[in-house]
Order: sequence, then structure tokens, then C-alpha cells
Amino acid sequence: MNNDILAKLQKILAKADPARGATEAEAQSAMAMAQRLAIQHNIDLASVTVTDAIGCPNIETDRAELDGETATRRLHHESVAQVLIKCFDVAFLWRGTGSKCIIIGEKVDVFIATYCWEWLNTTYLELFRQYAKTHPSHYSERIQRKSYYDGLTLGIVSVNQRQRAEAAASADGASFALVVATKKAAVDARVAEDFPNVKKGREPRRRTEIDRSALHNGHTAGKQIKLNNGLDCSTPAPALA
Repeated sequence: MNNDILAKLQKILAKADPARGATEAEAQSAMAMAQRLAIQHNIDLASVTVTDAIGCPNIETDRAELDGETATRRLHHESVAQVLIKCFDVAFLWRGTGSKCIIIGEKVDVFIATYCWEWLNTTYLELFRQYAKTHPSHYSERIQRKSYYDGLTLGIVSVNQRQRAEAAASADGASFALVVATKKAAVDARVAEDFPNVKKGREPRRRTEIDRSALHNGHTAGKQIKLNNGLDCSTPAPALA
């Protein structure tokens, strides 16, 4: 990551922070500028953390409640949720059995994850549609779809982890680790405060067959997806073979 661009993004995001005196109009303007710069330089905006004068992370949490478009949760919803959790350090809570959900995390992470939620939902469906047209499978459509979505998730997360490793290498390792740890503690505290009765833990994994061809092709496609594209609402789902 270019250190000059990183420093510029940190200054812009600092201007978008109400805790630092930014008005709503100033915050919106600064955030829009940061989005354009991040997309231009292919930078994961969620990895840019604003620090205070003494270098300690300034973590401000936020919460976004998203209305689900379906009454029943679908396979791609679960997969997209995993991408947001692993790539943006957010907590993800489902409301009932449908696709309504709540995202809790550091303010910038929630802002970006909210946009990416809508964009990735469309992207997952479109990429599978393209794949299934040219790749008949002897597995059921559900197994093929689930395997492809799992591959997409693995591919997207692997790219994000590489970006994080590069960010850590270009910064002070101890400071980077402090930011990650402090952010996680702040998010956990916000979840405990807003939802004291929610038990943490993963849903039990269901054993199922795997369409390895779909998993492999999904993984390949996922590695080509740039999450920053989700910040541009006019960006269509990527057309991948």
C-alpha cells in the first residue's frame, strides 16, 4: 500500500469523524472523497484506521439495520455474511429466519460493509447464473450452488487477507496488531451492550456433498473480485467466464 496515499486517506477519514467536530455535510463530503481515492488506488478502505495524536486507535462503533428482500434466508446470504465478517471485522446478527440483519462494527467498516452487502448479494447470484449456464453438474442444483458460493467466499477472503498482510508489512507491526485488537474489543463491547441476551457462537456446520468443480471455479472467480467496487452503486457484477 502506498504510504502517501494511506496518509492522505487517514487525514480525509479524520475529517469525516463527528467526534472530531465534523458536521454531517462535512462527513458525507469527506467520506465520498475517501471512497473515490480508495477505488482509484485499489485500496481496501476498511483497512485504513484513523489514529489520534499519540498513535492509539480511535474506535467509534456504529450499527446498520438492513431490511431483507426475502422472507427466507438463502444460500448466498450466509456466504456474503461470512465475507463481511472476515473482511470488515464486523459482527453480523440475523433477525429471524429471513434475510433481515444487523451489522455492528467500527464506523467506517459498517459504512462500507452496508454497501458491499447489497452489491455482493447481486454479484453472487449473477456469477453463479453465468457459471451454471456452461457447467452442467451431476450434483443437485443446491449442492452446486452452495459449493460455488463457498468457493467465491474463500477467494474473496484470501485476497483480503493478502491485502492485510501487505498493510501490516508497510506499517509498524505492533501498531497494526493494536488496531486490530482494539477494534475487536470495541465491536464485542457494542454487541454486548445492544444485544445482551444474544449468545455468540457459530451455527453447527451441516455435512453435505461438495461439487469440487463448482468450488474451484468459485474460488477462482472470487480472487478477481475487488470489494471496493461495492462502494460504487453503478458498478455491475463482474462478468467472469
